[in-house]
This record gives sequence, C-alpha cells and structure tokens, in this order.
Amino acid sequence: THDGTITREEFASALESCDVTQEQIEELFSELDQNNTGVINYTEFLSATLEVQEEKDEDLLKEAFEKLDVDNTGTITAEGLGELMDTKNIPTSGEEVAAEIL
Repeated sequence: THDGTITREEFASALESCDVTQEQIEELFSELDQNNTGVINYTEFLSATLEVQEEKDEDLLKEAFEKLDVDNTGTITAEGLGELMDTKNIPTSGEEVAAEIL
C-alpha cells in the first residue's frame, strides 16, 4: 500500500512463490510484527534484518577465530598465527602480526 508498512496480506502475497506453508508465513509475520499491530513497520523490518546480519557476523567471527586457534586451545597465539601463515605462504611471522595487533 506504499504507506511504510507491510500488511499480513502483502507479506503472504510476497512469499507466494517461496516454498513455505501458510503456517510458516503466519509464524514469521508474528515474529516480525513485534508490537502486534497487524502490520510490519519499517523499524520492525529493520530490526529483524539487523538481527539476521548480527547472527551472520557472529558466525563469521567464530569461524575466523576457530581458524586462528590452530591448536584448539581457545586462544590465538603468535606461534599459532605463525603456523597458519606458513601454511598460507604469507611472508611475515606470527610474532610480527601479534605485535602489530597488541
């Protein structure tokens, strides 16, 4: 309706071509309509989008940490960085990188 909100009907219509059930559409709409007004306003939509992005960012950070924690100790060490850099043929030492970071 171009009024800055998404109605339940508009939401369902937009998801018609997706492989989702009516029940899933209702559940998702209810999650997005945080203030229970029967429409999704811009703030609610933006909030949901940011939450998804935050989850993706957190997953990427976790994955990066796990790659840098080469000895699986829960810490990133200069030695571990050095080992990782050697395997990737990066011409600098883990100690040099750690010194720049710290």
